[in-house]
Amino acid sequence: RQTLSLTIVPISKELSLSNTQYGILEKGFSYAFAIGGLLCGLLADRFSVRWVYPLVLFAWSAAGVASGFADRIGQWLAGPIAHWWPGAVDPQDPNSCAFLGFLMCRTALGFFESGQWPCALITTQRLLDPADRPFGNGLLQSGASVGAILTPLVVQALVSEQPGTWRGPFVVIGVLGLIWIVPWLWFTVGVRLESLPRHGNVSSDETA
Repeated sequence: RQTLSLTIVPISKELSLSNTQYGILEKGFSYAFAIGGLLCGLLADRFSVRWVYPLVLFAWSAAGVASGFADRIGQWLAGPIAHWWPGAVDPQDPNSCAFLGFLMCRTALGFFESGQWPCALITTQRLLDPADRPFGNGLLQSGASVGAILTPLVVQALVSEQPGTWRGPFVVIGVLGLIWIVPWLWFTVGVRLESLPRHGNVSSDETA
């Protein structure tokens, strides 16, 4: 989420994005995050979180990686979109194509990132005793804060005055997210993550 705001200056300089366009990108992210939280929450509540969680993270991380190539994605999509929706984008305008690509990537990022929280909260609910859940949820919040601290350091290490170096943080951070899927699937083999009863107390057998 932070990577775009930390790299928007070199991106705007290279691709001529305006402040208004950047504001629209963040608005698209926010709307998608709000809608995605509802839909992903419904999915996580009805299907095994062991599979919903990595699928959400795969899509979230892929959108992050794709953001590093948003201008090229916009050029690829501009022709078909202009054909079906004249005036929406100018395939001959690099700025228009870049904005389109970032809008698509940013919206997808917001939608799928929102699935992190319902999946994480359901995981603590189904793996931890009620007395342990506050600490488990506290670890979730701390992890998000650690990510917010490390992201600027990654951007600072990878971005320079050279054109195109802003792409690096999107790729690196997105790939790290994809790697997380491997230990998740490994450590949850045989773990019961199906839905707990919606009403009443959890029995001792279910807690065990």
